[in-house]
Amino acid sequence: MARAPREPVPVGRNDLADELLASVKDRMSSGAIVYGSIGMGKSALARYLAGTVQDFAVPFLLHAGVGMADVPYGALTPWLSAASAADMESSVSVLRALVLYFRTQSAGRPVVVIVDDAHALDPDSSHLLAQLVTAGTVKLLAFARKVPGRSEELSSLSEDGLLSRFDLQSLSFEDVRKVCEVGLGGRISQGASAYFTGESEGNPLFLRSILDHAVRTEALVLSDETWILTAKPDGVDPGLSDLVVSVIRQLPDAQRDILGAVALAGELPVTDLSALGEEEDVRTLLESGLLLPLPSDNSLVACHPPLYGRIVRTLVPAARSAVLRERVMGVGRGLPPFGKGRIQHLRWALDCGATVDDPVLLDAAHVATDRSDPESGSRFAGAVRGVGSMPAAAVETARAQFLLGQPVLMETSVFSLMEAAKDPETLTAAAVLAARVAFAVHGSAKDVQAVARRLDQGLATRFDDPAGAMGSVEYARSEARLLSSFALNLAGRYVEAEQLLRPFLEAGISDPKLTVLACSFLGEALGGTGRGTEGRNLTARALAMISRAPYALAEFQSLTLTRHLSLLIHTGEFAEAEAVLRGHQDDEGDCLFYSAGTLSALEAILEVRRGRFHSAAPLLSTAIATLRLSDRDVVLPYVLAVASWAAAAMGEKARSRSLAGEFAGLSHTGASAFSLIGKAHVAAAMVLLEPTVEHLAHLADLAGTARESEMWACEKDVLEMSLLCGDERQVERLAQLTYSFEGIEAKILSEYAEAVLTKDPARMERAGDLAENSQKQTLSVDAAARALRLYAAGGDHAAQRGVLRALRRRTGMMERADGLLGGSADQVRDLTAREREIALLAVNGESNRAIADRLTVSARTVEGHLYRIYSKLGISRREELAAAFEAPSGTGSHSP
Repeated sequence: MARAPREPVPVGRNDLADELLASVKDRMSSGAIVYGSIGMGKSALARYLAGTVQDFAVPFLLHAGVGMADVPYGALTPWLSAASAADMESSVSVLRALVLYFRTQSAGRPVVVIVDDAHALDPDSSHLLAQLVTAGTVKLLAFARKVPGRSEELSSLSEDGLLSRFDLQSLSFEDVRKVCEVGLGGRISQGASAYFTGESEGNPLFLRSILDHAVRTEALVLSDETWILTAKPDGVDPGLSDLVVSVIRQLPDAQRDILGAVALAGELPVTDLSALGEEEDVRTLLESGLLLPLPSDNSLVACHPPLYGRIVRTLVPAARSAVLRERVMGVGRGLPPFGKGRIQHLRWALDCGATVDDPVLLDAAHVATDRSDPESGSRFAGAVRGVGSMPAAAVETARAQFLLGQPVLMETSVFSLMEAAKDPETLTAAAVLAARVAFAVHGSAKDVQAVARRLDQGLATRFDDPAGAMGSVEYARSEARLLSSFALNLAGRYVEAEQLLRPFLEAGISDPKLTVLACSFLGEALGGTGRGTEGRNLTARALAMISRAPYALAEFQSLTLTRHLSLLIHTGEFAEAEAVLRGHQDDEGDCLFYSAGTLSALEAILEVRRGRFHSAAPLLSTAIATLRLSDRDVVLPYVLAVASWAAAAMGEKARSRSLAGEFAGLSHTGASAFSLIGKAHVAAAMVLLEPTVEHLAHLADLAGTARESEMWACEKDVLEMSLLCGDERQVERLAQLTYSFEGIEAKILSEYAEAVLTKDPARMERAGDLAENSQKQTLSVDAAARALRLYAAGGDHAAQRGVLRALRRRTGMMERADGLLGGSADQVRDLTAREREIALLAVNGESNRAIADRLTVSARTVEGHLYRIYSKLGISRREELAAAFEAPSGTGSHSP
């Protein structure tokens, strides 16, 4: 029998494929049945297994087609060519013919039957396969949809324990990214990957269709060797739409109405569907998987997958849509509570020409924009009709445009919104938007401070301040206070921000919006002054509040998340930062799609601070490409600087200088703290590329600037970089500073600085161990190298050997850090040229006499050199020389 072609295992299916192979290899198992909806990759997995099973058995791949479902034994026809017409009259004869076929074709090897679309098997074929499995004649791998089959015999084998049951799970965020990058042939931005994950719900077929459609419509573009989604693609791929249409056409009219109503509404209570069909119709749609109860509320159902809902909505004529809405909603029925359902319900209402109150439209516009749907936000704001609501509607329209368009085009018009505001709430909303636009355009805290002052003046002069409980003016003044604290943080004036915010929080404000903002900004200020633990607790508290009210507080998700992550990263809580990043990759419906450049930047910076330069490189490139197109948080300068440092650490001199040049050429550099740390990274990169007194002096000056500005967390970072670059002049200041700081990174740096001051090798070892345990690999390597030198100076060769082993292990964990390791952690850097030459000859197996002859020196001279080499490397005999002299960068080169 010809061998089936081998195919690669489908992305994200490695573990399942291994389990399926194990099920047919296991003598106690008869195989497995795998369930999955349309497009989940059942056929691709079946083909892969058909090729892989050949290693230990003979595979027989069967494609069960709907067209043969009514033909007795129709699916088995390819294997029954030798059966006579009389044989086909008896199921026993057909069974014998099948057994004979398998035995002949397999030549005594085990038989594995692989059935694709097993739900479409005719009852007779299903019955015979079940008999073959029960008798142990074949092993079976069946793939079926989650729909009622024409025969349940194979399913019953699973219930009886003969077949293992598996359900195909959706592809993960990382799996989706891999599929996209393989299909596109290049890197893809995090924002695009997040969008495709959400739209496809991890369905491989849908993913490929959506991806192709995005490329065709030029919503997905290649920029700086990275695929970036510049807008959400319009429409749906025609091929995918045809597939859904073919499924819908098979449904009875009542079921089509139910599915259409749910699609148009977004989600509906199960009880409301009785107005459209019988209970049996609803049950059938649920059993087929076309409707699915919501995980958050089982009383509500939605289309599954959601992409079906989008397509079904386009298939319902306008007149029919209005009829369905009237039947479902009845008379006097209100909109559901805020959530995805409310937004879609409101779109449905506007499509049907229903009248919606202006306050409802304004609230929905605000929420839709904050939940990554500015298109709907703009539509709702545009539907407002009351003259008194027009200024607020204009602000909501502008907020949607800010996400969809270029901020520079809005700079003039956004200030006119402040002048047109008729109430404190609208004035404040316009001011917040004006501040965001001003910062995105100019990247300067001064512009944000100017907007905050303008807001204060407007509230003081244009509106009355009624006495009593917190009124609209007083509430707006609280928001103005928070806007001022935002500006202070941008300027690096953390002490002033704390003085403004701490009494505000301690007063016990009850409003969730004000509390979230106050916690976020105070947490940022505390982190900037070295109290990272307290700061992280505050930002974590804000995130927890948002998670409990994701729609009411949606607009603060990105703001709070980025501050929380930045605190975790810059205080050395790397594992927690990674967990937070992973936990928010699949966030549903929030504004992360539009802040993905900032999140990608933080993920890349996390890897750099860990010393994982190779892992950081593509992340940095992706973040830079994304931020070059849209950088509303103005983090591109900082990322360019970090990328320059990382490139220098990896020995990529030309790229490092290019990135540093781009950094220097930017007209604005964003928040003061990021600007200063960015300059420090560029200066440190220059030290690696061309060590000079001037570059080291520049680092020292930057540390002084941070100290004078009371940006002590920035000063800590700059002093650490100075020390890693070999400048020990300010180590005492680093020890003093970090002694009072909170967090694990401060403890590590304090121990490290004290060890440098006291020249205590044991303490330096402890600092290196702490750094390694906390994933600060760059510092752990430097600490080991310093400890090695200190032990060598003291003649403690036994301790040298232990440290050398740690150094070798740590340098192996430093990804592609050739430039950095060559300057600070190469264990052979203290050897002279002659010592290095002798060591290399010894490593290559030359005897002392042979080395002496080659170098025209005496054997005693060679012995003396080797003694000094052993001492410097922390070893005691020739046998240890090869390992000790191994290049730490992992290149394996021993060339002098």
